[in-house]
Parts: sequence; structure tokens; C-alpha cells
Amino acid sequence: MSSSSAEQRSDLEEEQLEQEKPVRKTKTKKQKSERRKRRARFEDYDDEQDNSQMAQSNYNAQQQQLQQQQMQQQQQQQMQQQIQLKARIHGDLTLCLL
Repeated sequence: MSSSSAEQRSDLEEEQLEQEKPVRKTKTKKQKSERRKRRARFEDYDDEQDNSQMAQSNYNAQQQQLQQQQMQQQQQQQMQQQIQLKARIHGDLTLCLL
């Protein structure tokens, strides 16, 4: 009898140890699905941010290109005006000399 009571005691001790161990929770399919959806939404948001930044940089590049073209046109107009003015002055001087 003493051996069976010792066995019962060791069984009880094992049960207590089992209960004291932290129970590892496994994720349910629903939790995994929700996490997957959150991750997908985050990735979508990330993609939207990337697309937005790309669109903004494209817009900025186009604006910069337009400004450069406008400056070049202004410079060309100024050069033409200077040439015309010089030609006119030269013509006036020629007339004065005649």
C-alpha cells in the first residue's frame, strides 16, 4: 500500500507541475486570417504611399522641366531683342553717316 500511495503522490506532483506550466496558446484560423488581412491592408497602404510619392516626384520633375523651357524661351527672346536693337542702332548710325 505504501508504494501505491507513493505512486499517487508522484502522479499528483506531475499533474501540479503540468498545471503550473504556461499553456501555449495556438492561434486560431480566425486570428491568423485577421492578421493576414491587417498585413495585406498595411501593404496596400504602403503601396499607395509609394505610388503617391512617385506621382509627386513625377509632377515635380515635369514642373521643373516646364520652368527650364520657359527660361530658355525667355533667354532666346532677350537675345533676339538685343540683336534687333543692335541692328536698328547700326541702321540708324548708317543713316546718320549718309
